[in-house]
Amino acid sequence: MKRLVLSLSCALLCAAAVSAATINVSPGSGTINTAVKNASAGDVLVLADGNYTESSVKPTVAVTIKAANGAHPVIAMSSRFEVKADFTIEGVTIQSTGEAIRMVNASTPYNVTVRGCELSGCPNKFIRAYTSDGVTTPYINKLTVDNCIFRMERPAAENAPRAIEASYAHVQLKSLEVKNC
Repeated sequence: MKRLVLSLSCALLCAAAVSAATINVSPGSGTINTAVKNASAGDVLVLADGNYTESSVKPTVAVTIKAANGAHPVIAMSSRFEVKADFTIEGVTIQSTGEAIRMVNASTPYNVTVRGCELSGCPNKFIRAYTSDGVTTPYINKLTVDNCIFRMERPAAENAPRAIEASYAHVQLKSLEVKNC
């Protein structure tokens, strides 16, 4: 019986790995949003060098967005990434007029990783864990922010922008790790 369970587990794991795709995304307006909408769980979206213009991007399945080798893509956002599934973004510059990344309540807990990114232009909060009233259990397993640069646009003051806001962290997050930022 143990062999059968192990064999089934291995088969399911291999099937999941096979279904993930690498999708190359070209610069332009709305190209990341279109790629995210068409992504399947586990897909990796690889951004070519250049400028991307996006409004709201809402990943609902596990997805990774990363810069192609040697590329330095710049994402200009009029809104934000609104995340509710496993999400990794790495090696990109995000220039946002609002929050850059917002994590929202989902039916199952998820992980978010922001690695090697530069975030600028945000007038309020760069990365925000957000909950609505009534949420009493964590919905983010782990938020990892590693090797990122946050460029604050206003001088330090009481209402100055925050790199990360998790004011209800005990309700939202099981684990928060910030390093090399």
